[in-house]
Amino acid sequence: MDVHQFIEKWSRADRTERQAAQEHFIDLCRVLGEPTPNEAADPGAYSFEKGASKIDGSPGFADVWKRGHFGWEYKKDRANLDRAYQQLQLYSVALENPPLLVVSDTKRFRIYTNWTNTVQVRHEFALEDLAHSGTRELLKNVFNHPERLKPDKTREQVTNDAAAGAAQARDDGDEDTPEQVTAPRLTREEFAKISEVEGLRLSDPMKQAFADFDRRGLSPEQRRQAIIDRFKQSAK
Repeated sequence: MDVHQFIEKWSRADRTERQAAQEHFIDLCRVLGEPTPNEAADPGAYSFEKGASKIDGSPGFADVWKRGHFGWEYKKDRANLDRAYQQLQLYSVALENPPLLVVSDTKRFRIYTNWTNTVQVRHEFALEDLAHSGTRELLKNVFNHPERLKPDKTREQVTNDAAAGAAQARDDGDEDTPEQVTAPRLTREEFAKISEVEGLRLSDPMKQAFADFDRRGLSPEQRRQAIIDRFKQSAK
């Protein structure tokens, strides 16, 4: 099967997860020139429906697993791939913490890096993107060279770089008042970068509040005061 036949076949398919998963993966292996789990020299290191206990101890399985390379979870077309990723995370310890976690349906693919203490990177592409050699090379690395997808920076390095950038911006700006000198100022982009790395997330009410601040055109000091006022009101 060549890549164009693969795209044509699966662009028309509309099957359940169980009906599609193994056939889709086998076809993908044919396109990439990779052995399927049933053709593997070591079936214990590469298999379909790899049994795995979730973190809570309940039984489950990953749709495809290759030791030291990836765990792969399929969902039916148009299903929630975020949930598929969450499910795969529950298996990751039992799967020996593979460096890559892949979730897909027959038309969408996501590859998440899973190295300890590194910034997570997500590669996402659609069925039609397989027509590009670069996308196929990415998948070849998933099968054979996962280390090529390893992020260059650790979480600590990204956090330190963002903080250093904020400090440099402060040094290059106007002279600070004594109150402002006590802490570096972070730009929205720098704070977003640190938040992503450290796993910080705004609550839905705070997201709504910041959207309101944007609509009203509030200055940083006005936003600060508005947040303080909101906390005072919630504490009453």
